[in-house]
Amino acid sequence: MSQNPHQTPKEPESEHSPAQADELVHVPKGKSPFVWLILVGMLLLMLVTFSVTPSMNNACSGGRTADVVLRWQRPGRGTEALPVNDYWDIKRKIDGWYTITRNKRNISDREVVELYLNDCLAQDAGIQITDAELGEILRAQGFDANPQFYDNITRQFFGSKQGFEEFFRKLVRVNRYQELMDMLASNADPASVESLWTKERQQLSIEYVEIERAAFIDSAKAALPADAELEKWLTDLPEGEKAGWKSLARSKAVLAGVRSAAPRDTAALFAKYPRAADADAEKLAKDFYNANFYLRYRRETPLPADPAALNSNTQEDFQRRFYKSFDEIAEQVRTDAALHEALGKWRADLAKRQEAGEAIDLAAEAATLGLESFAPEGMLTQDEWTKVEDWGGSFFGWRLIEAASGKVFDDVVMNDKALLIAQCIEKRQAELPPFSELKDKVAERWIEKRAGELALAKLNEVRSQFLPKPPAVDTGKAITDSAAFSAAAGAAGLTVGRRDGYDFEAPIASGDTSDVSQFLRTRRNLLSSEAGEVLEPQAHAGGAKLYLLRLEGRTPQDLARMTPSDFQSLEMRANGEYGRALRERLFAFEALMARYSVENIDNALNLAKPTDAQGG
Repeated sequence: MSQNPHQTPKEPESEHSPAQADELVHVPKGKSPFVWLILVGMLLLMLVTFSVTPSMNNACSGGRTADVVLRWQRPGRGTEALPVNDYWDIKRKIDGWYTITRNKRNISDREVVELYLNDCLAQDAGIQITDAELGEILRAQGFDANPQFYDNITRQFFGSKQGFEEFFRKLVRVNRYQELMDMLASNADPASVESLWTKERQQLSIEYVEIERAAFIDSAKAALPADAELEKWLTDLPEGEKAGWKSLARSKAVLAGVRSAAPRDTAALFAKYPRAADADAEKLAKDFYNANFYLRYRRETPLPADPAALNSNTQEDFQRRFYKSFDEIAEQVRTDAALHEALGKWRADLAKRQEAGEAIDLAAEAATLGLESFAPEGMLTQDEWTKVEDWGGSFFGWRLIEAASGKVFDDVVMNDKALLIAQCIEKRQAELPPFSELKDKVAERWIEKRAGELALAKLNEVRSQFLPKPPAVDTGKAITDSAAFSAAAGAAGLTVGRRDGYDFEAPIASGDTSDVSQFLRTRRNLLSSEAGEVLEPQAHAGGAKLYLLRLEGRTPQDLARMTPSDFQSLEMRANGEYGRALRERLFAFEALMARYSVENIDNALNLAKPTDAQGG
């Protein structure tokens, strides 16, 4: 029998014999009282010796507060501490935030401390987020589109809706503080503009070798492996490279709900899944509109822009032009909001029953609730589902591919023509046809890849001649002069081309459609290469051509050639680089720790700088 959770549990009553009631110490049957007392005494001695309670630890450590993990010097306030309970509360809420935003990962101690310090500094800077402003941001993010879901998820991960909203206020406050710091850190020294010009606006002399993959096709064909090896090669290919040969994924589903083109009597639905008696219908309708207007209420013909309007070219004006306002369709929104809520309750009921092992007949239940259902006989592709009249939509086919087979979707599906519940009945993943059907295509791909590898090897053979040889230090850089480069290329049957005065910022000349011009635009690493350096060969145009480049030299362009447009562009970049450097110097984690004398009490937290392999 279950116990009232608000009732204090009763201690179980012990049954004593009259003899036991008079004993000071009850000795187990068959044990000597003297030996038993010695054993109990030894146990107590061990507990006292090896147990250190928080109070004892505090007393023995000179009164240190054992439940503090961090101390720091807060500007204008002096020494402040972060209690361990507050630390765990912040960490738990960060973890909850990443969970509900579907970015679940380990949370490091550094993240907790960084959020805590920045929030304190934001408050000290006078940054405040009012309740009204917080509400607007939450609504804009769609957090209150489903009030029941919102209450449930905030209670689960934050203890209450208020707990979540205070944490969200903290995030917004810190974000605003960092934006303010970014504004303060965006004014670079004008000399840095000249430095960028000197560094990047250079005229380069470049030598290059160009070869075509097609020249190696015959050699690749001669090396084509037997069918068994070719099939294994196909199996080992990355999935992305096999995707073009696979059949399309297909799925079968049952949908049930209400289409705008075929209104239904939904009295049975509302009778079984009623709205709460004290619900604020108008607020729920407006919340539904704010969260879903872009899905449901797009205008068939956008309104013309109003250049004279104060809010022209703003998000508000865009919404006015392309979407119907709440006031225009208030009755429809009220109906939709109530229907969406009832369908949501039905969906939750279905999911709960499925979890309990009950078989669901969605179409039959829809009929008893007065709803329409739709279930195509065959399995459809994602694109075919998208084109289904009324029931489909731009995202529905994709969601079916991702859905769990047999399960109802985890929310109500909507588009501009329907509100519905969906159940994925069966899925067939994209798969490769038999190898015998693909053999010729696979062979063609193998030959193409092999030809590219042979072309790359030929260019690497030229470059390898200029890599450092022992006893020289292996820098990994191939350095040579123009004569040696031309001689090595010529010996390999290759021709060297040359571009002088090349400027990355200058547009490609009109009429120049050469592949080498297009390729050079992507090789900005030449700006930081050494004179005489031969770069590693690279493919271009999907691998059809490959290039080996050598930098002959470079000279900075005259500052007098800088245009106002050049200056503006470089100034923006200089400000960005200056801002990043200033943030790293003043606002990065290590800088905060040093500037505010942050003390990690007893190294209780792992505040070491993370590495790529380090978890949180």
